Amino acid sequence: MRKISLILLFLLLISIVVSIWIFKKEPALYRLPSFSYNDMDVSEFNRSALQAWSDQEEWVKSPSLFVYQFLGGPPRHMIVEFRGEGERPNNYVVTVIKDGDTDDSVSGYKSILEIARGQNGWYLISAKYAWRCQEGRGHRYFSTELCR
Repeated sequence: MRKISLILLFLLLISIVVSIWIFKKEPALYRLPSFSYNDMDVSEFNRSALQAWSDQEEWVKSPSLFVYQFLGGPPRHMIVEFRGEGERPNNYVVTVIKDGDTDDSVSGYKSILEIARGQNGWYLISAKYAWRCQEGRGHRYFSTELCR
């Protein structure tokens, strides 16, 4: 029993250290300025969401599952913020920041998604994205400027 308690205590300490590390990193990423964005075409994805509603798939019924589907799954090193009004919003502005990519020039991406609940589940109103460069490869803020 004591061994199990020590293991649980150890796991708790690890989770606290990881949480502190994430807390220190995430706000800094979230505060980075964004100077320009590229618009994304959302029509194809909205057609697939409408088909998913017809097929009674679950991801089109939940705003978070809907966003993860659009992103291709929950990527690692991701910050997601849903902003909506009221207890059960019909519209959200979703900010997604992914960092820690292994690309040799791009360090991370920031996407701004506007989603709404319709009669047939969630759909995208708009989506745009920007990126930041790896250290020494160009700008460290979010922009559409090319990295070196």
